[in-house]
Amino acid sequence: MVNDWNNYLREVCVISLREKENKKIGGKGKIVEIDESLFTKLKNNCGRVLSQQWIFGGICRETKEVFLIEVLDRSSATLMSKIHQHIEKETIIRVAIKRT
Repeated sequence: MVNDWNNYLREVCVISLREKENKKIGGKGKIVEIDESLFTKLKNNCGRVLSQQWIFGGICRETKEVFLIEVLDRSSATLMSKIHQHIEKETIIRVAIKRT
């Protein structure tokens, strides 16, 4: 039953994000925070990594609108293309810088 509920919620999120897939967020004077995350699938939830997927996304501080997209290539050219595709011109973009 819990697994069914998780699957339902996952599907709701996927549908919601796909409906907004071509909509740009942000705008003049608005702040969009962007980041990337690595999602992994482990065999039996532990041990060996079966698959990995990079996700790139952003959230507008003022409107709470978001975009999340799968990226195969994390090069600066690819990410800049995605920024232009999903964020309005004249938006203030903030990037999380991770210290390693």
